[in-house]
Amino acid sequence: MGLIDKAEETVTKHTPQVIVALGRVKFFLLVIPIICVVLGILSQYLFPERNVASCSFKIGSFATPTSPIPVPLASETQLKARLRATSVELREEYPTFLLIGTIIDGDVVTPTVSGVGPEKSIAFLEKVIGPEINLHNSRLEKLQAVQADRRQSLERQRAELQKLEDSLSSSDVPPGSPLELLAVQIGLDNTRERIAKIKLELSTLALFNASDLYIDKTLIVQEPRTVYSSKWTRPLIFGAIGLAIGLVIIIVIAATSIIRSIFRRHSSKKGSDEAVEGMIDLTE
Repeated sequence: MGLIDKAEETVTKHTPQVIVALGRVKFFLLVIPIICVVLGILSQYLFPERNVASCSFKIGSFATPTSPIPVPLASETQLKARLRATSVELREEYPTFLLIGTIIDGDVVTPTVSGVGPEKSIAFLEKVIGPEINLHNSRLEKLQAVQADRRQSLERQRAELQKLEDSLSSSDVPPGSPLELLAVQIGLDNTRERIAKIKLELSTLALFNASDLYIDKTLIVQEPRTVYSSKWTRPLIFGAIGLAIGLVIIIVIAATSIIRSIFRRHSSKKGSDEAVEGMIDLTE
């Protein structure tokens, strides 16, 4: 008889027994997983639904005449720290919401949050990233305001120094007083030097403002969205756990049965050997 014929005979001989055995353990294979799925569905009403929301935004860049290569508006460490601090500040308003993590790939930032309810999770995510985006996009305006104040201050200083220079230039120094003449000359030189520095800084500010400083904005490239909800996965997880429990129980039963069968076979073989030996002793 060939190998295929032997295998076919074995399958035909033992298949009914396997089906009967599976029918006897169907409680572990079917009933327990079904019960777990039902528990998972009921848990939706007993426990709040958890959601995971995510989005992506692109970091803007900034350039100056002295550094024409665009530089990101935020570093990775500072950006993550600010997002984490903002999520902590929102804890009173959103006590069950968490910032799970922030992934930075080049100039694209992807924060992920977890919360109760899809709408609230998205709202929490928007409030986490909102201050960061506004901070980046308001830096140019803040820089221009600081430069305007600096320009006004420099203009006032130049006007005052110009008056001082005119006063020193027109002052009459009595003859025969070299020390006074030296003092006036030193004061005049210092005043002119300060005026020259102020003019240089004003020229630099004018060039700075005339250049294309703001290269790109920080903007959202992927709107906040729900990427996970326990509404559908919870019954599947409970069902998988129930199926795993049933399989473990069946494996334990099968292993116990095999061990018992081995011991039973060993005991019966030992008993038959003793019986044969007894019959031999009687014949003798």
